[in-house]
Amino acid sequence: MDRHDFADGSVARHIVALALPMTAGQLVQMTYSLVDRIYIGHLDEAASAALTGLGLTFPFVFIVMAVTQLFGTGALRSLPSREDVMIRRQRRVILIPQPAALS
Repeated sequence: MDRHDFADGSVARHIVALALPMTAGQLVQMTYSLVDRIYIGHLDEAASAALTGLGLTFPFVFIVMAVTQLFGTGALRSLPSREDVMIRRQRRVILIPQPAALS
């Protein structure tokens, strides 16, 4: 995973580098939704009921996606990084009393 340290280099460059993949994902999702609505709009009898169903379910789907991203991001940030794990292992080795040192 590519890490962006905002202390090194231009802040604007880091923000753009992080925002571009998110923007591309949102554009793909919006395009899919638009094409889906156009396709359903061309259906014969059930088109109005189907479009109503899409219009009603979209806010719920959006809320579920927002909550899962919130908890996914929060859970990811709460997990220790590799560096944290290595530091903890080194501390354990240093702090464990050795039998030779006790005698």
